[in-house]
Formats: sequence, C-alpha cells, structure tokens
Amino acid sequence: MAGGNCTEVTEFILTGLTDYPEMQVPLFAVFLVIYVITLAVHSTIYGLETARECFVTIFKISKFVLVPYWNENTTFRKASQNGIVSKCLLDDQKAAKNQAKPMAGNNDTTVTRFILIGLTVRPELQVLLFVVFSLSYFITLLGNLGMILVIQINPQLHTPMYFFLSNLSFLDACYSSTIVPNMLVNILVERKAISYSGCIMQYGFFAVFATTEIFLLATMAYDRYVAICNPLLYTVTMTKKVCLLLVIGSYFWGFVNSLIHTSGLLRLSFCDSNIINHFFCDLTPLLKLSCSNIHMNVMLVFVFGSLFEISTFLIIIVSYILIIIAVLRIRSAEGRRKAFSTCASHLTAVAIFHGTILFMYFRPSSSYSLDTDKMASVFYTVVIPMLNPLIYSLRNKEVKCAVRKMIERKMFTP
Repeated sequence: MAGGNCTEVTEFILTGLTDYPEMQVPLFAVFLVIYVITLAVHSTIYGLETARECFVTIFKISKFVLVPYWNENTTFRKASQNGIVSKCLLDDQKAAKNQAKPMAGNNDTTVTRFILIGLTVRPELQVLLFVVFSLSYFITLLGNLGMILVIQINPQLHTPMYFFLSNLSFLDACYSSTIVPNMLVNILVERKAISYSGCIMQYGFFAVFATTEIFLLATMAYDRYVAICNPLLYTVTMTKKVCLLLVIGSYFWGFVNSLIHTSGLLRLSFCDSNIINHFFCDLTPLLKLSCSNIHMNVMLVFVFGSLFEISTFLIIIVSYILIIIAVLRIRSAEGRRKAFSTCASHLTAVAIFHGTILFMYFRPSSSYSLDTDKMASVFYTVVIPMLNPLIYSLRNKEVKCAVRKMIERKMFTP
C-alpha cells in the first residue's frame, strides 16, 4: 500500500456469525436493513468516498492490539511503540502530517485531517458496538420520523404541544445523524480519518441541533405552563404565529451558539498531533489538541454555555413551580393526576437531557476524564434521541390512541 508498510489483500474468507443454516436468512435481512440505512445516511452527510470505503471494508477487522483503556496522557508516539495503536493508524498519522500545510511566517505545519480513536481500541468489541449502535440508530430514526408522521396525519394532534414535539423529534433525528453514521463507519474501517473541514462541519451541525433542543425544551415547558395555568387563554396565547416564532427563536440561538464556537475553532492551529481521543469532533477534545492559545475559546464556552443553560433551566423551573402551584389548587384527585400526566413526558425528557449536559460541561475540571466524557457523549448523542420518542409515545395516551387508529385503519381497510 502506498505511503505505508501495510499490505492490502485482495480477498478474504469469512467464517460468518453462525454455522446454523436456518439463521442465515434472518441474519441477512436484519444486517442488510441496518447497513443500507447507515450507508444511505452517511453518504448524504459525509460524502460518497468514505461510504465507498465502508462498503469495501465492511467486515475488515481492525488491527488494534488488545488494551484495556486508552491513556489520554500518553503521547501517540509512545503508544504506538508499546503496541497500543495499530501500525496502519500510525501510517495514517504520518500521511496526514505529510499532507500538512505550512503556516505562514514560521516553520510549523497545520494538519489537514484528524484521526478519531473512537470508543475503544479493543477488537473483540468492534462488531458488538457496531450492532448495538446500528440498532439504536435504526430505532432513533424509526421512532422520531414515525412520531413526526403520526402528528402530521392526525388532525387531533395539530396542537401547539405536538407542533413542538414534532420539532423535537426532527432535532433528535438530525443531531443523532450528525454523529452516529460516521461513528459506525469508523468502527469498521482502519482509516478512521475525517478531514479538517468535515470535522468543523460536524461539530457545527451538532452544536446547532443540540443548542436548539435546549431552547425548544424550555419552550415546551412554557407551553405546558400556559395550558395548565391559563387554560381559557391557551388558544389565544399560543397561536400558530407565536408557536412558529418560538421555534424560529430556538433555531436562531442554536445557529448563534454554533457560529460562535465554530468561528473560535477556525482561528486555532493544530500543528502537533492530529489524534482525537473521541468518536466525533467535540469541542473539548479539539481544544485540548490545539497548539494555540485557547483562553478565549474556554471563556466563550463558559459564558455562552452558562447563559444558555441557566436561562433555559430557569424558564423550565419557574414554569413547573407555577404548574405545581396551579395543580395543587385543583380539588379533585383525578384532575390533579390528569394535569400532572400532561407534563410527565416532558419533565422526564428535560431531566435526562439537562442532567447529562450539566454533568458534561459543568463538573469540576479536576474530575474531567476523556473516558467518562465519551460515555456521557454516547448518552446524549445516541441514547437520548432514541429514548425521547419512546418517552412521549409510551406515556402519552393521545399518541398511543393515534398510533392504534393508524394500525387499525391499515389492517381493516380493504
């Protein structure tokens, strides 16, 4: 292979997952559906070249040597000498450095692509992780797109609450699709590289969707406050125009936050290592990798992160305090139960999402660990987008009723 000491074979003999012939057709069907969805979404977001590489090397086993953990304080050179990182990955880093562009005015070079370490370098976990995350991503797309479809085709769900819920499902599908397809491909391929521009774009889109979701959850809390505390004025207050403006405002602040941090990243230089100890281009590992002064970037993260988190969290807290006061004034137990049930799904989603964000970005720096950071990132990029449609469908009688009617209509309509 040009540019490295690895030799590229032209043919493999695969033993497969099982020797039982009765399992072949079901396994083929399951993995074909998962792979087609992954490849289609990935080719749309990241380009056809990496998708082609995924197709060619779909069952290649990574040449990583067994290690229990990746030591984030160990340099890449030392790790490779100890056998932690595969020789092919070392060749990838060398090739990236050979393609580096000189910086004007000095002898330093800037990297043109990054190499993502991923969740683990243990080869026995690669197939398992691919299957688990593929199924999670399939459920995420099915649940969120299905929620949007159910809301759109059922007139009784054309209310402000479900308008916001359909936007929440759209955001979950989008920011999961920004991360997971590339992660799935990197689990399979040896060359876990992403271009500099692709890395910046990935973080930029992720910041847009994640920040928008923070504001949208606050908007949904305000909607529940108006519905419970001022039911007679609900239709007058939450008009279509107001709902649309609230959603547009959420996206506006998402784009503002993304623009601030991506602009900050573009002014940084990456002239030493190009190895990102993460499974996607998150802000924190990129800042740790930079050889520039990151004081301004850290301040921007603290100022805008605190501003957005505190403001939206206060809206949610104040809304629910007023909701609780209003509900406690209801005399009948059935009325109180019904009022609380309309908020249960949203409160669950808020607790999971904001709890993860607070743990990720507002814990003491002394307790920071990239391994912990990666596990928390899996939670809010994979688990939360998968759970949200389940939370809102399983705990919502109107959604369950609408789904039941759709199924009955399909089954009994000739």
